[in-house]
Amino acid sequence: MNESLLIQISIPQLKLLVQESLSVELKKLNLSLPEKELDANLSRKEAAKYLGVSERSISNYVKNGKLSGSRLGVFLKFKKSDLDKALTKIRTIKYGRENNL
Repeated sequence: MNESLLIQISIPQLKLLVQESLSVELKKLNLSLPEKELDANLSRKEAAKYLGVSERSISNYVKNGKLSGSRLGVFLKFKKSDLDKALTKIRTIKYGRENNL
């Protein structure tokens, strides 16, 4: 009998898991995901929505050096690929379990 493990993950984490799984399978087929989509620049608000946290949390992560972004004038932009890397380091940002950020 197969064993099952049920865990609770956020929607952004689920998206990341699916994206990583697809990326591995596409690499096996010598295909890749569009770079434009992976490196899209997101605003603080978009980054917060993508990670499932508040905008204030994003600001705190930047202030504490846990996330980095690029300045575009007065705006701070985040690469989607950098957010994905940060997301893989944590289990759940929203609920604070095993939180490295």
